[in-house]
Amino acid sequence: MSSRRRKDSKPFLLSQRSNGLLFSHHHFLSNPSSAPPRRQNISILSQIDGNAPAGPRPKMAVILKPVSEDAKDDMNAPRSYRQQPVRSLIPPVIPIRKTERNVIRRRRNSSSSTSIKSMTSSLLSRRRRSAMTPTPSLTNIPSEILTQIFSTLSQLDLHSLMLTNTNFIELAATYLYATPTFVSTYRFAQFIHTIAHKPHYALQVRHLDLSYFHRLGTDPVTNELVNLCGWREFKWRHHDMYWVRHIHTINTKGQKYTTHPPASPFLKSYHRTRDVPIGGLCHVLKSCTQLRRLNLSRLQLGADFAIKSSTFKPTTTHGQIFVSDVPKSHTWESKDLMPVHTDDIIKCCIELQLLESIKFKECVWLSTIRVAKLLDEAPRAVQFSDGGLRRVDFRESGMNREVRWAVRGSREDVEKIVKEVVENTRDRDAGP
Repeated sequence: MSSRRRKDSKPFLLSQRSNGLLFSHHHFLSNPSSAPPRRQNISILSQIDGNAPAGPRPKMAVILKPVSEDAKDDMNAPRSYRQQPVRSLIPPVIPIRKTERNVIRRRRNSSSSTSIKSMTSSLLSRRRRSAMTPTPSLTNIPSEILTQIFSTLSQLDLHSLMLTNTNFIELAATYLYATPTFVSTYRFAQFIHTIAHKPHYALQVRHLDLSYFHRLGTDPVTNELVNLCGWREFKWRHHDMYWVRHIHTINTKGQKYTTHPPASPFLKSYHRTRDVPIGGLCHVLKSCTQLRRLNLSRLQLGADFAIKSSTFKPTTTHGQIFVSDVPKSHTWESKDLMPVHTDDIIKCCIELQLLESIKFKECVWLSTIRVAKLLDEAPRAVQFSDGGLRRVDFRESGMNREVRWAVRGSREDVEKIVKEVVENTRDRDAGP
């Protein structure tokens, strides 16, 4: 193999050009024999005299010549002794650290690049420090402080918080379901449907008060009941014939907009009734196992039936379905329906292990037998423990207003009165 040497063995001097660049002695166009023994294939480009005045560039003509046999031999020569083609003037890329394999940067020796690099690193470090220090807000406040805040809010404010931020839904729902209040029996039917299918909400209920249902929707001027959507509209909510939608109009009288659905004209006879179905009340008492206080004073109860048909399978957690839950089906037979009485309410109250107080004032459906069964079979209070019936209120209850057990007091005192009434009744029935 013949060794060929270029006529211009000296390195190119490009300092007189407009870019002011100079190739070092490690460039690939230098003489291979005079180059140092270290890596010849890496070109290091340094910038000098970057502010030199620009001058005209000479035109370089490229003449194509046929490849000779000697050139072919050079192409077959080892890689270390071959002349390499001209590469790009962009400096090579090298990794920043050995551990960061995917991060690369270019070598720059100018002072401007160093200043930009330092400014970028300082900005990144500030961002990292700001990310590590969270901004104070309601979402990162300790749960103990949020508990104190939410415990003082009304039900309307809790509902607004649930719609404002998703982080507040669970904590606000805890206080929203602890002592629920309702503006109509329609909202109570929604509550029944929710707790019957979502037990984690039912376990939050602690105090249930339905004593104000008899005056829901009362006109403050005339003191009369107004037409109000009830639980029957909720039962038929999936039927267009009974469901009435809001017509959005411009409010010119300053009336407050409400999302409550209007009453259906096909259920006009029930617009002023404030009754609650017995089946719906059984749903509540069976689902809310953590209930502590119960107030059913002056509550009007509606007739209901339990469905035992195989075509209507219950979807509730406790496995019961009533006629008040689903629309009437023409395929029902008499054997598929079982009437539900007020005795079932007493049975559900007995099953509540943590129930402490019962208030059944002005309940005409109460009787001596039902009161005696409730006081005898309800869980009893144990000292230094939660649960157990302690206080009862049966004032003005029963069909007879002069009954002795229609009083308010502790469980033991009322139980003694009920036992005396039962014994006197037996003696009177077993008379001569």
